[in-house]
Amino acid sequence: MGYLDENEWILLNEIAYNISYIFTVEEMQDEILNRWLPILIPYDAAVLA
Repeated sequence: MGYLDENEWILLNEIAYNISYIFTVEEMQDEILNRWLPILIPYDAAVLA
């Protein structure tokens, strides 16, 4: 089982905190695809089609 490092916990905490400020589905999609996904999944391991 993998464990998260401290910086990964901080990132997940920031994402959860920022979700409370997003009011529309379009804003949520934009934030997830453009900001959070590249941070959570490194580019060398991600394939976005």
